[in-house]
Amino acid sequence: MSTQETVPKEAKLLSLLLHASGIVECEPKVISALQEYSFSFVSKLLSTAQKVSELAGKERVDSSDIRFAAGKLRSQVNRPYSREYYLEVMAKVNSKPFPPPISSGPYTSALNDDQAHSASFRITAHRNQ
Repeated sequence: MSTQETVPKEAKLLSLLLHASGIVECEPKVISALQEYSFSFVSKLLSTAQKVSELAGKERVDSSDIRFAAGKLRSQVNRPYSREYYLEVMAKVNSKPFPPPISSGPYTSALNDDQAHSASFRITAHRNQ
């Protein structure tokens, strides 16, 4: 039995979608994660569409319920911030200098400032005889 025969149909479809998007090769975990996400999204979509249909007094879910539910879920998805927003935040955070190191306390350095920045040690090799 070849490995292609043991791959689930959904995984094959996701692999074809990735390939059509220009992603020729990926780790198997990517396909697995996409399967989990798509199952979760479709479950939420159908659940929301069913609630919409019930509120409208319909016996069956139709395409308008699906479209409404998809629009509702689309508005709930967290969209990433723009690049400009991140640049603004980084500029604000990076404009503040680091605080000076604490010179007293349990985590002080055994070296003074001169020793910490210069090579004040010697490396010697011991030969085993």
